[in-house]
Amino acid sequence: MLVTSKRYGKVFYLTESTAMKMIGTKSKGTIQNAIKKLIDCGFIEYVRKGEVDRARSREKGRPCFKPNKYKLLIDQPADSEKSIETAGDKDVVDIAYLLCTEDEIKTYVKRREFENRWAR
Repeated sequence: MLVTSKRYGKVFYLTESTAMKMIGTKSKGTIQNAIKKLIDCGFIEYVRKGEVDRARSREKGRPCFKPNKYKLLIDQPADSEKSIETAGDKDVVDIAYLLCTEDEIKTYVKRREFENRWAR
């Protein structure tokens, strides 16, 4: 979401399919849970959620929704906070290892997922 907000501004849209590709998962539940946690922690908020796209719905003959819009609620990191600058050449795993130790990552990632994707 930070990458998307840097491209499009503090208010941006992000589809579930794009988010799944960005973090390398095929689970919509994972994306929905992550977004819920970000909202609960106060990092983002909904600007638009669950709005029906009437034109596409009429065209397809079933309800179609517009992508949710989010607003980023965090500013630049404080001097005392750990931060990094990165270009587009790093993925989520590389960035996590720059910010966290392996033990910290293990506390947030399930064992099988860690062994399959996160282990170094």
